[in-house]
Amino acid sequence: ALSIQDKQKIALSNNELAMICISDGNTKDAITYLNTGITALDNSDEMIFHQLLQNRGTAYVYSGELDIGLAHFYQVLSYYTKCNDSIKAANILNNIGVINYHKGEYDKALKNMLRSVEVYEKKGMDAYAADNFGNIAMIYNETGNYPKAVEYTKKALGIHIQRQDIHAQTGQMINLANIYKNTDSLDKSILYLQHALETAKENKYTNFEAMVYSNLGLVYEKQGLYNKAFDAIKNSLSIYKQTGDAINEAKNLRFLGSISKEQKIYNSALQYL
Repeated sequence: ALSIQDKQKIALSNNELAMICISDGNTKDAITYLNTGITALDNSDEMIFHQLLQNRGTAYVYSGELDIGLAHFYQVLSYYTKCNDSIKAANILNNIGVINYHKGEYDKALKNMLRSVEVYEKKGMDAYAADNFGNIAMIYNETGNYPKAVEYTKKALGIHIQRQDIHAQTGQMINLANIYKNTDSLDKSILYLQHALETAKENKYTNFEAMVYSNLGLVYEKQGLYNKAFDAIKNSLSIYKQTGDAINEAKNLRFLGSISKEQKIYNSALQYL
């Protein structure tokens, strides 16, 4: 018979293999490794068991089985709550909140994320709190509560500025610009996008640069400034072509076609549609 130490080693080695599979997008093999690890563990270590259970829940979520993943996370949450491990419980609550969001359960998502962020703030875990603020803002934006969306995006941005996290600052500036676009505060939207564009160029954040140009195109179109919109989208399209992002390239091509139609430049429209 295997010793407890041997069982734990087998479980943890399978867990490591599973995490590599998850990072590679191979959730099927990840679940197989985790099942093997859980079987090998044979109830010999509750903490390792719940670690594997959490990762199996993640694998199910990534494979699109949200309800199965959710059931795993609730079981793990119960264990961390029983152990008074508030930080791990907060992490799970955040995961549950993200699943709630993707299922369109916005009230549940907000409730779980707000519970999570309360712990992060108490523990001084600013980076985690900022990420949560960003997620909370996204939900408020989705549900049309734009003042709250602005409030929480600015909270996230403030922490990123304090932590001198330029990459995260750029992302939140783009998010803030999108919220202002939704409220028709177009001048504010352009202001944040221009600032984000400068930062993206300075730091060679190519993906953010392309996103900013796409969003500028949308704002300029709303303002009826079709030439500016056209130029911005062409800039974005050029970057997506260079980076091989076929999905966003196709989106931009369709948008260029629609702008051309609005301007009644039919030859251009045919070129881009």
